[in-house]
Amino acid sequence: MSATALSIIVPNLNGGRYLPQALDSIVAQKDEQVELIVVDGGSKDCSADVLEQFRDRIDILIVEPDRGQADAIMKGVTIASGELFNWINSDDILLPGALPAVWDGIGNADCFAGAVQEMDELGAPVRTVLQRRLTAEAILRHPWRGSSYHQPGVWLRRSKFLDCGGLNRDLHFSFDREMMIRFLATGASVRITERPLAGFRLHPESKTVAQSGRFIEEQLETLRHIAEDGPQRLRRVARSHIERLRWWSELEEIQERAEQGGRLRAAFSILHGVAARPRSRAGRASLKALVKLFSASR
Repeated sequence: MSATALSIIVPNLNGGRYLPQALDSIVAQKDEQVELIVVDGGSKDCSADVLEQFRDRIDILIVEPDRGQADAIMKGVTIASGELFNWINSDDILLPGALPAVWDGIGNADCFAGAVQEMDELGAPVRTVLQRRLTAEAILRHPWRGSSYHQPGVWLRRSKFLDCGGLNRDLHFSFDREMMIRFLATGASVRITERPLAGFRLHPESKTVAQSGRFIEEQLETLRHIAEDGPQRLRRVARSHIERLRWWSELEEIQERAEQGGRLRAAFSILHGVAARPRSRAGRASLKALVKLFSASR
């Protein structure tokens, strides 16, 4: 490794409950070539005490109000000196051996992605999510489902990240996916390993669990923006997925009406809709809706 080869940013706001585990997982692998930056938005919990305990292993500590998580991360990235970087949220962890695996694995690529070990509230493994099909198109097609992108396991070249504009500070939930679409759309090269690099904690207070609806709202906003102003090859993908989402909403309405009677009419509506636009409507969602209708009619 070269001097300050890797920078890790830890954004935190009232995450003191899990913050010691996050920092422990990083400092256990840290040496002079790894830079640790913690950006705290002015926590009111025990975070200050935790940060004091780790102060001698934190290279840069910023404690001040921010505009949200994306803003906190960008504060860290802007002053980071590492050639590669990632952010580890205060309720997540870096898995043992991750840092040498990143440096050894990235080669000349712009991005290195490893699997992510999803954990429960206590840190027990739940499942391993592999990174697959890391392209702008794949992330657009699976904006909140599938495993085409899982942020804690993704390391980026800092210069390439800044060149593509970094994170959108106005987004608070889907800023990572929105950025990754732009990053990959530039033609960034990617290397992928099935080795787990990070642990992603699912717990009641996490944004992923507690505010999942807000993720969907911002991801729809991203789809609309790309459909109108994105790269030409991505506009068609975004428009197609917007149409698919509209159809899924229509399917829910058809099924709700069917519960009040008229299941054959509902089935006809679904078949008619699929025939009208088979490219965006002929799929698993339509088939499941039809199966449900006919199963309920027996």
